[in-house]
Amino acid sequence: SLAENLSRVNLSADDLVKQVSDLYNMYRDYDLVQQKFGLTKHMINKYVRLARLPKRLVEAINEGEISPNTKAAENAAIRAVDALNWQKDGDVNIEDVLEFAKSIAKGDIQINILEEEAKKDGTVAEIIDRAAKKSVKEKISLKLSTDLSNKITEIAKSVNMDPEKLLMDAINDIFSKYQKDNS
Repeated sequence: SLAENLSRVNLSADDLVKQVSDLYNMYRDYDLVQQKFGLTKHMINKYVRLARLPKRLVEAINEGEISPNTKAAENAAIRAVDALNWQKDGDVNIEDVLEFAKSIAKGDIQINILEEEAKKDGTVAEIIDRAAKKSVKEKISLKLSTDLSNKITEIAKSVNMDPEKLLMDAINDIFSKYQKDNS
């Protein structure tokens, strides 16, 4: 069985993605996959989405072409595919998706603005240019308790992110949700 194979062998990251994705695609049952692998629903979704990435993006992730940080590269690739609505044999060129993923991974432009601009017409270069013009960063200092600061740092380390970038992404997500709920 799959669970027995997992306990006998240390799987590579690619093998784990394939195993989780195959099991989920076969049964469409989060609880079963959670029992077999001990993963959260969020991680199961991520592995399934990683397994669906085009080969060119997987190569770029593995070669550090998107980011030297593998987790950041994976997340950027998934977000780029989603933002540009890439589909196999679709209109969006995979090299454009790769460039968009690199831009996301760099973190110079706010992700929510990149994703919003991707919904509009234009080339990837035009999308990135428009987003860069809108992505004005103003530094705000916050005084956090030591406990909260330590928790944020711990979470950021667990997902291989800079704590400041993690907070910025979280705040952007909250505002995006707020705007959707109030529009």
